[in-house]
Amino acid sequence: MIRTQDAARRGDELFHRFRTRVGSDYIASGFALGAIIQLVEHRKPQAVLEVGSGIGTITTGVLEARARAGIRAGVQVAVEEIPFCQEQLEANLGEQFDRVVLVARAADLAPDVGPFDLVIIDGGASTDLEPGDRAGWTAADERAEVRAWIGRLAPKAVVLVENERAPQRGHVEAEATRPFVHEHVRPFDASPGFHLYWFDPSPQRRLGVALRERVRRLWFPRGIRLARRGYHRLTGRYLPERETVAIGDGQA
Repeated sequence: MIRTQDAARRGDELFHRFRTRVGSDYIASGFALGAIIQLVEHRKPQAVLEVGSGIGTITTGVLEARARAGIRAGVQVAVEEIPFCQEQLEANLGEQFDRVVLVARAADLAPDVGPFDLVIIDGGASTDLEPGDRAGWTAADERAEVRAWIGRLAPKAVVLVENERAPQRGHVEAEATRPFVHEHVRPFDASPGFHLYWFDPSPQRRLGVALRERVRRLWFPRGIRLARRGYHRLTGRYLPERETVAIGDGQA
């Protein structure tokens, strides 16, 4: 998946719009936000599920992208259990809050909601909680949340996992009952990026993902190391770090 310049710009603008807001410690990176915006505008999903809406950064991006794409019907579901985040989500969305169905857990979804064309995972793990709250959230809880929605995927659905989130990706792969292909999309500076799961892939999709993954294996980590060394030798400076708060596995 290659982001368009317009989607990349919108993603960075959204990142900077939310970065100064209360509770923005682990919002999604501009790189991932741009990809989400492009997915919505290009694929025009009728039903979107966001697991871990936080203070509403991704939620806002999806709402705005759906509006630009002219999507008037369908449903957008936000899963968020933390009261503070729920309050900030409502405050940040303002009048648009009524356009989102908010549930505490994916297991609370009504039986008739879906099927989902796009699922975005940016929460739903113990690592998304404050240390004092993690004891009440187990690996079984994480897996139960995946089970609550993975049987509701529409044909050719896409699941995007922001950052690394290895345990949750393991649950997705273990619980999936339909074929999929997976790719790890990162910017050339090797910051975390995101993971994509393309369900019911066509032969063309499988080939495209395989080719992109081969290129990535050539670039990471050797290519970025060579690029950094070359830049330093030419300029005497180090490549600037990507401005992001996506700082590690599960922290997004």
